[in-house]
Amino acid sequence: AGNQWIPMGGELEAQGGGALLIRLRVSTSDRREVPFTLRLIRSGRLLSVVEGRTPFEKILEAPPPEPGAREYFRIEITKPHWLLSNPIFVRRRG
Repeated sequence: AGNQWIPMGGELEAQGGGALLIRLRVSTSDRREVPFTLRLIRSGRLLSVVEGRTPFEKILEAPPPEPGAREYFRIEITKPHWLLSNPIFVRRRG
């Protein structure tokens, strides 16, 4: 419900059964255009693979966790360099 920004390592408390909107942003510190391959991981399972060029922004939808469950999302960039983000935890009220 609403727009909540959750930092890496933070936790979102989801309410209701609506889809989660996941905003992906990828950029470089020197603002160059660089091709990349990104994997969105949900609790250890591959949710989506996205290829693009920086700067990049996209919104993906995902179903919320089951009531009372807690899951995490993280990104892994495998090209041009390997990068693994800290997780963002999502808990759904029962």
